[in-house]
Amino acid sequence: MSTVFINGKAALFDFLNGIRSEAIDTMDREDRNATSRMKRSLGVEVSEGIALTGLLSGLSHWRYVGNGRGPGKRPPAAPLRTWLLARGLVSESKATGAAFALSRRIGEIGTQDYRAGGINVFAKAIEAAQPKVDDLLQVFLRDVGNAELSQFNKAFAA
Repeated sequence: MSTVFINGKAALFDFLNGIRSEAIDTMDREDRNATSRMKRSLGVEVSEGIALTGLLSGLSHWRYVGNGRGPGKRPPAAPLRTWLLARGLVSESKATGAAFALSRRIGEIGTQDYRAGGINVFAKAIEAAQPKVDDLLQVFLRDVGNAELSQFNKAFAA
């Protein structure tokens, strides 16, 4: 059963929230949520101004969730320490040293997900949402008044 939206703002919020939910489900399913910080950080905002804009936001390391991090720059050790402890991989007394060693190793060869060619969970969620784009556009077209639609058609008439 599909939802009927009154306006584009609600439809865009629902669309982005669907991407958010799908990303969270994938993180849970693939066990990529050791501390749950990423999941808790994800938010959706939609605002109206000159244009209707939507934003899906989260912690800056979202781009590595699922596809990993390639070699090159070392990641910060502090979050790795938290991750190692959350996973129960090391004791408290060995966590700092292990985090620095892991950071160095990632800087040298990248993460396991990167080497395995993993796919980013957000890219997966966006791809899963693609079939809903047509419905979203239909809602936006219903929102556009006749004067705006006429102006749009004149601007793009060739």
